[in-house]
Amino acid sequence: MSLSETMLLQMRSVAIGGAGLCAAIILVVVQASTRSQPHLVALWAASIGTPVWLAAWQYLQPYIIQGSGSYPHYKATTAGLLGLAGMSSLFIALGSLVWLISPVAAGSFAIACLAAALFVSVHIRSVLAFVRRDGAPSA
Repeated sequence: MSLSETMLLQMRSVAIGGAGLCAAIILVVVQASTRSQPHLVALWAASIGTPVWLAAWQYLQPYIIQGSGSYPHYKATTAGLLGLAGMSSLFIALGSLVWLISPVAAGSFAIACLAAALFVSVHIRSVLAFVRRDGAPSA
C-alpha cells in the first residue's frame, strides 16, 4: 500500500485524537478524590501516551507539509511503533478506569478490544487482497 496525503492526514487526526483522549483521562484522574492503584495506573499510562501521540503527530507533519517528494523517507515501522505505543497506553489507561468500577467489565473491555483488533486486521488484509487481485484503482 503506497503512502498518500489522505493516509497521512488520517493518521495525523488519529494521533491528535489519541493525545486529546490521554489528556482527558489525565484530567479525570486528577479530579478524582482518591488515589487508588487503578487511578495511578491510568494516570501513568495517559501521561506516557500523551507525548507518544504528540510525537506521532509531529512525525507525520513534515511529510504532510513537504508532500509526495518526502514520502520515500517515511518509515512505516516508526509510525507503527508510535501508534502501537499510543494505543497501548490508551488501552491500559481506559482498562484501569473500567477496572476501578468492575474487574469483570475490564475483562470484557480487554476481550472486546482484542476482538476488534482481530476484526480490523482481517478486514484490512481482505481489502488489500481484493485490490491486488482485482486490480482496483487505489485512492
